[in-house]
This record gives sequence, structure tokens and C-alpha cells, in this order.
Amino acid sequence: MKKIKYLLLVTMSIIAFISCDDDSEFGSGIQDSDPTIISLNQTSESVFLSIGESIELDFSINASKTSNVDRVITLELNEATSLPSESFTVSPMQVTIPANEFVANFSVTITENQGMPSEDNLILDIPESAEYQISTLFPSLNINVNVVCPVEDTEFIGNYQLTNITPVDFGNLYAEGQIVNISAGDVLGERMFEAVVLEDLDIGQPATILTFNLVCDSVVLPPNQPTNLQCGGSLDLGPAIGDVLGSYTTGDDSEFEIVIGYNEPGTATCAMASDAVIRLTKI
Repeated sequence: MKKIKYLLLVTMSIIAFISCDDDSEFGSGIQDSDPTIISLNQTSESVFLSIGESIELDFSINASKTSNVDRVITLELNEATSLPSESFTVSPMQVTIPANEFVANFSVTITENQGMPSEDNLILDIPESAEYQISTLFPSLNINVNVVCPVEDTEFIGNYQLTNITPVDFGNLYAEGQIVNISAGDVLGERMFEAVVLEDLDIGQPATILTFNLVCDSVVLPPNQPTNLQCGGSLDLGPAIGDVLGSYTTGDDSEFEIVIGYNEPGTATCAMASDAVIRLTKI
């Protein structure tokens, strides 16, 4: 069980978000707001889980001023939530800010129990009430949950020799046998390398970066990756047009294949209706 702390004192929120004029959400001081303003300590969070993994996140509900009685805030599940109900628990869903206190804490536990990669959201809202005003800055918490198969930071990195397995209509998508250097991207499992598309045609266009994602033994390409080539329209690289994806073996970065869609059919006058396949072998 991983434990990630996200506690934020209300005084820090005030320092960060109060302006000097009376248009501020909290006015000129924490006790000056009328009615009380209720807020969450943050609006969004992103988590990445491996299959079967669980994570616990801590959050808080903040009040702009104290009260001499307990205040109960029952969080509401937004209808836009896509995370299955069996994959999370909110404890407690009914959050109590004690008398003479500004802050109450709650936790969200997320467990991957679907057994497959996914991307879902869990959205919690502060409910409407005549007893308080909902913060305009922090009214909801949106947790983006990504389930991935782990790829070590050191895997699929470095120099690889490129082999064309299936060319496109114009020939090899990349120069045969060249050495490309693969580096990590900003997203978990993202990799990229730089090379000239259709270099054998001697058109003279500069190299571009091909980005791909390693997702549970499949190699997936984001769409609309430029080639610096035109043919009645921009020729871009992207996901496989057919049903077959590139593949790799988890824990073995010695060799893998990428299936590349050479533009979507019909978007350019000489777009390819078939996929290119390249193999990359570590050297």
C-alpha cells in the first residue's frame, strides 16, 4: 500500500489565493467571509497504477472560518465519474469539520481490480447547502486514474538498429540499418527517437521525432505526428490503420516492433492505406 500525503493547511490556501481587494473569495480575512466558504484543498490529481496495485491519497475540506458546532459535509459522487465503484473507497464520505476547527481530512483508496490498462476519472463534489457557500476555486476534486503495465525507466533506452519489416508504397519508411537513439518522454512508458521519414527518396526534409507508448506488451502511437512531407496535404504518422499493433515483451528490451500508420487514408492525395512495420534491436 502506497501512502501519498496531500494535506494542505487552509492558511497556505489563503496566502496563495487571497488578493488585497474585496473581490477575493475569502475577503479581507479568514473570519470575515459571510457565509462560510467551504473548499477542497485541490481540484485535480493524477495517479498511475500497475495492474493489481492499490494507492491511498489524503485530501482535506477547508472552511473559511470556524464554527462553535461540528459541520458535516457529505461529498457527492459526480455523474461524470467513470471509475468503477468497486475500484475505490472514500473514507469518510461524510466529512466532519470539528467545532472551532478549519479543516477536516478524508482519504481516497483506489485499487486496480479490472486486470487491464485503462484511464478513468473519479470526481467528488461539495454539495449545495444553505449553511455555506461553495468555493469557486476548489469546488470539486477530479482524480485521473491511469492503469499501466510498468516499464522501468532504464528499459527501451539507448541505441537501437532499425530494420524495415514492411515498407510503404514509396519504399522503406526509414533508412535501412540506421542506428537511432531512443529516449524517454514525459509520460510513463513513453519513448521517442529522431529520424528522417522516407530518407531514401533524397527529398531533403529534416528529421522528425516519432513518439510511441509501451502499454502492456503493445506499442501504441499517438496520432498526427509530422513527417515534414506534403502531398496534397500534410503526411503524418500515427496509430496503426489495421488491427495489428506493434509489440514488445515486458522485461525484455532487446528487440521490439512498431506498426506505424502512414497517414489516415484519404487525408492526403498520396496517403498510404497500409501500415509500415519496423523492428528495433538494441546494440
